[in-house]
Parts: sequence; structure tokens; C-alpha cells
Amino acid sequence: MKKVKIIVAILMVLAIVLAMTACKKDDTPTNTGTGTGTGTSTGGAEKEWVSFTIGNSAWLGRFLAGLNPSESMTACDGVFDTIIRFNPGTGQYESDVLSNHYWEDDTTYIMVLRDDVFFSNGDKATAEDLFFSYSNHPERGSNWLQNHGIIWDQSGPRDNLTVAFKLERPYPAFPNRGMYLIDKKWSQEVGWDSMDWYDPVGSGPYYVYEYVNDSHIILRTRESRGESYWNKDAGPIYVDEWICKYYPDSSTLFMALQTGEVDYADIAGADYARYV
Repeated sequence: MKKVKIIVAILMVLAIVLAMTACKKDDTPTNTGTGTGTGTSTGGAEKEWVSFTIGNSAWLGRFLAGLNPSESMTACDGVFDTIIRFNPGTGQYESDVLSNHYWEDDTTYIMVLRDDVFFSNGDKATAEDLFFSYSNHPERGSNWLQNHGIIWDQSGPRDNLTVAFKLERPYPAFPNRGMYLIDKKWSQEVGWDSMDWYDPVGSGPYYVYEYVNDSHIILRTRESRGESYWNKDAGPIYVDEWICKYYPDSSTLFMALQTGEVDYADIAGADYARYV
């Protein structure tokens, strides 16, 4: 029974992004997870507070992708919107923030931003933010776009919502790099070394409630502090809180999952055989 529980937990970690904004056809909240208490759902009805805990033995992470120490992918997926993601179930590239994205020719990729995307500070997302979400990486020495072959002086916004990326050579996997939508104005105002990056402005459904270095990150829904999430099309958000806990030793993490201290365990590929 324990082995079944562990395998299920691993599979659920792989679907963590979908779980964050799970969409249901009915309006009945699902009370799952380890959390207790009451809260208010998107529809205004009382519901149980739902909290899930994820264990990680590699690093706690931060919110600046592409540099060491590495980012927390779990936390970033909650605070930011991923521009394009690959759905292994359908084999298609999908996006919540783009109304369209396609190859204009063999080396030109077009992205069209939706006209209703807003960051948590109220800034409306534009093509400048979309392009900056890519161009900021070489600007700050990140290796996140290594070998993508973007010709920067031939790429950029075409209008307020459209961005064209020109590549040196055909590269069909270009959309596959998971990039987060970043607020250009806010990023440039605070700078890359600011402590504000421990609770960054993002367009995602969650904010950083607490960050304790080498211990844990707690994410809570933006509506829990009186803010709204722009993407109402995603449906009600049933998980109120995500807790990302750091375990320096993988054996301790495995034990924490078996005892129920964590709901999911984020493990490295090298640990998989031993883990199962």
C-alpha cells in the first residue's frame, strides 16, 4: 500500500501546474489535502481551507529563473504564469496568457498576448512585458535561453500585443522552454538584486505568504489577501495554500512522505529507482 501511495505522489507532482488551477464543471469545492479550517471560495460559499505540502531535497529555490541558486519551479508556477507549456496528454503547446502563437516561417515565431492579462500590482501586461520575459535573461547573465539562437536585434514587439522572435536557424522546440511572464516596469524599478524578488510581482494565482531561507516557502491565493486573479476562465481555485519544504537529505524526505508529513515529494531522476 505504501508503494502505491508513493508512486501516486510522484505522478501527481508531474501534474502540479494543472492541480494549482484545477477547473471543475460544478461549483462544489473539493475538500482534500492536509489543511483544515474554513475559507471563502471564488463563488463566496464557505469551504474548508485546503493546504498541500511539497517536499524538495535539491534546493528551496527562488524566483529568478536561470541563475544559481536555482529557482523553485513549484513556487514560480504559482506566482507567475507560464507563457507556453507542453501538454503531454494532448501533445500540444498550450497557453493561458496568449491568444495565439505560431510559426510565421521556418525561423520566425509569433506570440500574441491576450488583452486581459494583469499583474498582481495592477499593471496590464503588454508585448513589452512579453518580450522582456525572454530578453531579460541575457541581460542579467542567465543561461535559460542557451542555444536557442534568438537574433535579438531582429526580434521584438510588432504592436501592443504581438511579439516576433527571429531565430538563426529552424528550431521547432523553441516554444518548449518554459518561460514566465515578467512585469518589465516592476523588474527594472526594483533591480535584480532586490529582496522584493522573495515576494515578486507576478500574474499567477498565488503570492508568497512566507519565505524562510533553507526552510520553506508558503504560497496562498491572491484572493485570500483581497486581490483578484485575472484568469477567471481557469475556474475556481480549490487549493488555498501550497507549502514547499526543504529537506537537505533525500532519505528524510522519503520518510516524511511515508509518514504523511508531506503530500508530494519532488525528487531528482537519480533518486527515482531507489524511491520506488
